Amino acid sequence: MTESELLFATPDEVAQEIAYLVKQARIELNKTQKQFAEELGIPHATYRLFEQSGKSSFTNILKVLIKLGHKNLITNALEKNEIEKLGIDAFVKQSRKKQRTKVYPP
Repeated sequence: MTESELLFATPDEVAQEIAYLVKQARIELNKTQKQFAEELGIPHATYRLFEQSGKSSFTNILKVLIKLGHKNLITNALEKNEIEKLGIDAFVKQSRKKQRTKVYPP
């Protein structure tokens, strides 16, 4: 699903897309559903339902995101982004300034 499609997607469609992406990540880790569920500390049937439908408790989804190294996604999503805080013109100006002042280690 493209970013523009996600903007107009229903919550169920977004949940299914997340479940699909999690499934792909699990497969890349070469884990079965049962192995992954055990590592998460959730029942296999609960995890299987999540992959099939995108439905799960918020806590279980957080466990999945943390396991995959994405725990910052939720907190970042809840914070106002820099564009909203500054306005687009100030954001662009600040971004350009940051690019010019980056210091790279030797």
